[in-house]
Parts: sequence; structure tokens; C-alpha cells
Amino acid sequence: MSDIEDVDKYDNSATKDFVLSVTLKDNPHSVTINDPSTIAFEGTNERLDKDSIPVSLIMYYKPKGDTNLHGTTRYGSGGQRPTSKPLHYDKICVVRCLNSRAGSNLFTILMGQGRNTSLYDEHVSGRDSDLFGLINISTSAPGAIVVIENPDPIKVSLGKGNNMPIMDISGAVRVVKKGSVPMKTVPIIPQSMKQHGFHYESVKIRCLNWHPMNTNCGGLMCDALDGKAVEKCGCATACRRASSLVVLLQMTLELQDGTKLTVSNFTSKSFTLLFLKNGIPNGISESMVKSNPRKKNKWLARMTNAINFINNKHGFNVTGWVRRGMVEDQSAAGAAAGSGAGKSFIASSDLKIHVTKISINKGPDGKEPDYSRYLFDLASVSIVDGGPL
Repeated sequence: MSDIEDVDKYDNSATKDFVLSVTLKDNPHSVTINDPSTIAFEGTNERLDKDSIPVSLIMYYKPKGDTNLHGTTRYGSGGQRPTSKPLHYDKICVVRCLNSRAGSNLFTILMGQGRNTSLYDEHVSGRDSDLFGLINISTSAPGAIVVIENPDPIKVSLGKGNNMPIMDISGAVRVVKKGSVPMKTVPIIPQSMKQHGFHYESVKIRCLNWHPMNTNCGGLMCDALDGKAVEKCGCATACRRASSLVVLLQMTLELQDGTKLTVSNFTSKSFTLLFLKNGIPNGISESMVKSNPRKKNKWLARMTNAINFINNKHGFNVTGWVRRGMVEDQSAAGAAAGSGAGKSFIASSDLKIHVTKISINKGPDGKEPDYSRYLFDLASVSIVDGGPL
């Protein structure tokens, strides 16, 4: 897909953005599929149609907040104007285009209130099951690669300005089996003012702070991302299908070139599950872990040792997004207050890193390193202190 922001160049042929014929050959971040017939879908033996390409990677789900977002109508000539009515939706699915250039590669799908009602029709059984979106299953959770066939032309962007395009899909997304699509490094572009996604290979993780925490997520679909910040999760069903317990991490990501990125308040059920022997039992809570400090410390030690072991093998691959926020210009605050003028805002010098998926890299033999001896049985925290680990 060419840059999403330039989609109107195709003169109402937005679907052409999602086929092999317009893959940008000069784009080093584009995923190239030489033989689409090798790409298989999850839950079926069907292969990828030659008129389609797995263009998208699910970044995150976010429920609607207290305020309604507005859209910006797009025109082929490049003009814009705010829409007269707020957007109607229940939650947002943010997706990264695998063929767009770094710095401008995200779009959004609005869900609920009659929008994109068939989105999961090709994978209903995996949408919110007990294995949905986690370690060995390819689903529509964060980190999944999906095929979007025959999307509607893009006409509206989310929020003010030319931020993320809003895409409507009359059909369903098709989930691609893991390992079918080769991923490429997509760097953060610090000077970009747009929210954009990144992907780094061969990353070493260093834990700075660790804390067990209950979240408001009782499912598996949204992966409990930003569990500390959200009052409700983006899972498709309200019933509790999984424990709400996750690990809250502050960490640094050390890239291949030595660059270090600091990540605060990272939560993820799929990442937490990587280091547990038998999953997260429904009855285990944050208070139970804290009340058994011996087992809590053993969990921390084993998880830290496992991460260090993987660092010394082939490391991790990390996907996420950034957006440079706006802060009030303090130099103009006094003058504005005296004159009655509105506040003046400038770009923030801080760039917050949001991680949405961490996976373990495989070796030349195509296998992940065996770190099973470090796995912790979380059910053991229910045993009185001094019991088995």
C-alpha cells in the first residue's frame, strides 16, 4: 500500500491501495510478498488470493472515551473540512499498514453502532475464546496480521488535521497464520507529528521495575494493553473469560544500534503468559500475589532470568506506536493570560513509547530457545508460604 495519507491520489480507487501492483518499490519498510499463494489463513487450508495482500497488523483496541471524536472529510484535491457531526462508534481498532512508509503508517477501523459489523465473520470462533490472541494462535488480537479485502474508499480522517484515515470494511478481515509473512524493521520517525507504528527486531529487554496488577480486562482480545490507564477494555464480550492479572513493567528496549528506549507502565496478557507454566488461573489476584512475598519474588526472579536468557540467544521483536503530543507553551502563557487570548501549544520534546506486542525471536533452526526451566506456576501463590514452587 502506498502512503495512506496520499490515498486520494487514486481518485476514488482506494481499494487499489491494497493490491500488489502499487507496492512501493522504493520503500525499504514495505513487506514484499513474491508469491501470495504461500500465505495461508488461520482456521482454513485456503491460500491467499493473488488479488489481495496481507497489508495490516493489528496494533491495539481502544474503547470509546467520555468525549466524542470528530472526523475530517478528505477530498481528492487535498482539501479538508471538519465533519458537522461526531463519529458514532463503541471502540477503535488501530491498524498498521505493512506497505506504508515509516512515520505515516496507521489507520483506524471504527466498531460498534452499526459500523463494520462483519469484521470478525471469518474468525468468530477465535474472536474471544480462551486462546484468542495469545501465544500459539493467530487471531485478530494485537500483533495479528490480517488481510483486508475490498475496503471502502477512504473519505474521513480521525480527529483534527490529517491524522489517521478511517477505513470501513463491508466484509471481514482474514487472519493470516503466524510465520506466513516476513516482517521488516520499521523505525520510529522522531520528527513525524503523526501517530505512527514501529517494529524492531533483535531487541534486548531490561526490566527496571516489576509489579503484579489487576486490570479491568476480563477477556483476551485486547491483551490488557495500557491496563493501568483504561477504565474498561476493548474486548468484544463483557463476560469474564480470563483472569485480569498481568505484570506491570517499566523497562528499556536496547536496539541493535545501541539505542535505548524507555517504556513505562507496559501491561500485556500475552507477554505475561510467556513466562508462566500453566497460564493465569482465574482465582489468582494481585492481593494474593502480594500476600505471598516468597512466591512473588520467585516469580520475578524466574521471569527476569528468562528474559536475560532470551536476550543472550536471539532476543525479542517489539511492535508499538508513538505520537508526539502537544504541551502548553509556557513562554506565551503569561502574555495570553493578560490579553485574554487562548492558550498556545507546541510540540512536546518527550516521545512516549507505547508497546503493543513483544514476541520471542526464533533461531536459524526456526525454533524459539528452550527457556522452560524458568517458567513459574502462578497457582503456587495460593499455597501457604513455604510450599512448593
